[in-house]
Amino acid sequence: MARRFKNAFTGFDEAAVIDVETTGFSAKDDRIVEVGVARTDFSALARGETSLYFETFEARFNPGVKIPANASRVHGIYDDDVKNAKPFEDIAQQLRDFIGSRPVVGHNVSFDEKFLNAEFKRAGVTTLQGNRSYCTMLRFRELFPGEKSSLDAVAAMTGHSRRGTHHGALEDATLTGFITASFYQADNDLDDAAETPKGAGSSSVSESKSKRGRGIGMILAGIAAWMLFGNATTY
Repeated sequence: MARRFKNAFTGFDEAAVIDVETTGFSAKDDRIVEVGVARTDFSALARGETSLYFETFEARFNPGVKIPANASRVHGIYDDDVKNAKPFEDIAQQLRDFIGSRPVVGHNVSFDEKFLNAEFKRAGVTTLQGNRSYCTMLRFRELFPGEKSSLDAVAAMTGHSRRGTHHGALEDATLTGFITASFYQADNDLDDAAETPKGAGSSSVSESKSKRGRGIGMILAGIAAWMLFGNATTY
């Protein structure tokens, strides 16, 4: 039986990379204040293209509840910033249509899925339960157990960083898209996996070219080590 990675980034081409900023950690009691989706076709990498073109969706919402100070410190969104924004339910169907039937990818994707599914359910919109999902955080931990696996830490290994100190949903989705590209290249044995692709139209994300080759090299080396020493999950 062929050995496979449990969380390998295979079996898809197009995907919707998602991220949400929220009022807290409970999908039942808290609400989404911002969502970002970066949609792209990763099979372009197999065709030798060096740029990924993201179609994006970004929106802020009035959550209908107070945004706690500790949440605002993370994403920089305060009550006054969203007091005139629409509620999630007003654009829920538009967001759901944008994602469509594509697989969803996230860094700690279960968090994003839980919140989106709860909001979709409250709005009477089809949830993401029928969409396959892939997690860049779990994939990284599978390859590098014990290493820091925050979005910023993993993005840095692929040569990317955020511009500011706050988390923004679309910027985080785009960063996760670049990480996804690295795993997609490596897991699908693409010959051009020596360099992280550049992103077109993603001005909110800066690149560090000096770190790019090292980051991909470390990811590829990690995958090779797992294959050589038989630590991958078999099923």
